[in-house]
Amino acid sequence: MASPLLLALILISLAMMPTPNVAESPAESYWKMKLGSETDMPKIVKDALIGSDENAKVMIQKGFFTITKEVESSSMCNTEDHNYSKAFNNTLEDIDPTKHSIFFIESDLIHPGKTFKLNFMKIEDNAKFLPVQVAKSIPFSSKNYPQILEMFSAKPHSTSAVIMEDTIEACEKKAMEFDEMKLCALTLEDMVDYAISYVGQSMSTVSGYVDRKIQDVHTVLNAKKIESDGAMFCHKICYPYAVFYCHKPKETNLYEISMVDLEGKTMNAIGVCHANTAFWAPKHYAFQMLKVKPGTVPICHFLNERSIAFVPK
Repeated sequence: MASPLLLALILISLAMMPTPNVAESPAESYWKMKLGSETDMPKIVKDALIGSDENAKVMIQKGFFTITKEVESSSMCNTEDHNYSKAFNNTLEDIDPTKHSIFFIESDLIHPGKTFKLNFMKIEDNAKFLPVQVAKSIPFSSKNYPQILEMFSAKPHSTSAVIMEDTIEACEKKAMEFDEMKLCALTLEDMVDYAISYVGQSMSTVSGYVDRKIQDVHTVLNAKKIESDGAMFCHKICYPYAVFYCHKPKETNLYEISMVDLEGKTMNAIGVCHANTAFWAPKHYAFQMLKVKPGTVPICHFLNERSIAFVPK
């Protein structure tokens, strides 16, 4: 179980919160207040909301914030997804390019018929946004690793501990691109405020959500470019509670890609293309996979179901 101190902080914070409408959490109200009810809340964000005070207390009593081995796969994203996300942090181990078309070049979308080996996993990730008061009271820094591990009852060098340390390290790491803006949002309120500060209050959202598990070859039917100049992206990363890695890369294009599998089933995916990769690490996995050099061609990847884009209108 999480430490008694952490549980006490959460319960006290929840007790101080106004009683929300059964169908709407305080975080959801904040979203609507800041962005308007017409701005769609992506499923990955909705799933990270805590409902009423009572529901939150029940989840806490059931060990919702526990990351012991028995519930590791349900309280944090699994190791396969964690390894996939590490491809974006310049690491190569545990990634099999024969199983995943993680990266591709923008010209692949120009002509229909390009095939991709997709791996859209349905990930059991129950991590929720903490109330603002609680999130502010919990350390989130590499300087506090021992305290954080103790707070979440994680043994040093365990799978949970390694994933937590990797997440904090990614949040503290310098942005991939020169002068790129980034933030690890520990609450929905932080994510919304950060999006507004760089995108503006008038925005739409684009999600990589796919309604089923997909692990097979798909062929591109067509690709439609989405007006996305100035878009900001947020990716839910592995942690006991909801943390979104948000960044605003420069010169980025979005595409809605219509695809079909070998059985004739169609789907739509979102492709993100980075036009300027000159500042990416020379040994970045994408360059090794595509056999290209930094800054030579636009490099793309699919927006997975744990990712969203805030796009200015």
